[in-house]
Amino acid sequence: MRPSHEFVALHDEAIANDRWVMDGNYSKLFPKRFERATGVILMDISTGASLFRYVRRTLFDGRRFGALDGGQDSVKLAMLHHIGVVTPENRKRYAEIYRHLLLPKIYLRSIRTINECYRMWELNRAPEMEY
Repeated sequence: MRPSHEFVALHDEAIANDRWVMDGNYSKLFPKRFERATGVILMDISTGASLFRYVRRTLFDGRRFGALDGGQDSVKLAMLHHIGVVTPENRKRYAEIYRHLLLPKIYLRSIRTINECYRMWELNRAPEMEY
C-alpha cells in the first residue's frame, strides 16, 4: 500500500494526460476523475463471482495483468472481508452514482456482459472470466 498522498499524486498525474483509462473504485477521487473523463464503464459482478475470481487469480494465475514482477500473491483475510462485506454496499453506492452521471456510460451487470463487450470491442488479451 502507498501512502495516500503518493497515491493521489499518481492518480492526478494520470488523469492530467489527454488519454487515460482508470481501473478501480477509489470513490474519494471520483469528482476529479469524472471532471476529466469522457465516459464511464461500471462493471458490477456478484459477490460470489468476485470472491471466486480473487481466490483463483491469487492462487493459480501468476501472470495476471497488474501483477508486480517477482511478486507472490497470497489470499488475504482483509481482502476476503473487503470483497464479502464492504463491496456489496459499495456496489449499491456506485450504482446510484452511475445513475446520476451525465457522461456517456455503460453498465456491465454480469460476467457474461463483460465478456460480450471484450469480444465486441476486440480487446486483445481478454481471457474469459469464469464463475
